[in-house]
Amino acid sequence: GRLVRRSQPVLSKLFRPTHSTPPTHTSRLSAGVAASRVRHMQPTSPIAAHPGAGARTMSTSGSGNTSTFSTELVGVEVSNHVATMTLQDQKTRNCLSTAMMRDITSIIEKLEADTTVKVAIITHTGKVFSSGHNLKELQLTHETTGCTKDIFETCNKLMLKIRSTRLPVIASISGFATAAGCQLAATADLCIVAEGSSFSTPGVSIGLFCHTPGVALGRAVGTKAAMHMLLTGDTMTAEQAQRAGMVNDIVKPEDLATHTRAVADKIAKAPSAVVGLGKHTFYEQMSHGDIAQAYRLAGQTMQDNMAYPDAKEGIGAFIDKRQPRW
Repeated sequence: GRLVRRSQPVLSKLFRPTHSTPPTHTSRLSAGVAASRVRHMQPTSPIAAHPGAGARTMSTSGSGNTSTFSTELVGVEVSNHVATMTLQDQKTRNCLSTAMMRDITSIIEKLEADTTVKVAIITHTGKVFSSGHNLKELQLTHETTGCTKDIFETCNKLMLKIRSTRLPVIASISGFATAAGCQLAATADLCIVAEGSSFSTPGVSIGLFCHTPGVALGRAVGTKAAMHMLLTGDTMTAEQAQRAGMVNDIVKPEDLATHTRAVADKIAKAPSAVVGLGKHTFYEQMSHGDIAQAYRLAGQTMQDNMAYPDAKEGIGAFIDKRQPRW
């Protein structure tokens, strides 16, 4: 049979559930950095109270440990600390229209404000994860206003929100991800795909180079692989994307939802404050060209993390050879 490539997260045994919050003492950090980290580490209010998602109409329902809400373009289910966002605009192949991008951004803002949500999944209906920007919208906007700045700034805001949110974001894909859709997949913290999935940035073939998708793509697969995709428009298979570093796991289509959920559940067992701090620090240190500066940042954060109640209990439990009491 065909080989199925699966990752084995080395640190999975270190993940533990917690309900504690980090200490507020941040004397070792500058005020600006400290405030930034607190925003990434700590959810602040229950999901129903968040005002930001009201930009577009959302319907809500819920029962037991599961709640759902949706817009016309995105459905959301929250259960056991994991939120699943489903792109459901099949008639446009889940294109990243301005409305779609604003919906996803608002939903992430709503989710990160809920103290019970620890992980977010982005998946889709149909055979296309996302076909990228809505070209008809771009053309009409350019012809009528002469400026498409708002559309691309909305896209930038979405991608930056995925990176800055305290929630680990997993792209779960069964099908094609093209142009800005490929950018969305590359921006996610993890990417799990079904066999037969593929990625491309074909803008060059229609005279509109995939400039912004290249930002995420270059950071996910490296310069040479990204430039090949951007310059030729060639498709990258799931296997090629995994070898290049953009895809974590490749599974059978029928196993995609179950496998993605299993990974999300494993992450959700970890202390939220620690995960949020870890995600923020990882991307911050990666942005430094000077490796010595990156080590200074990471080393300082390790010191701060040591003061967390979660670290104290977890290390104590390890030394005492007992299960931690979060």
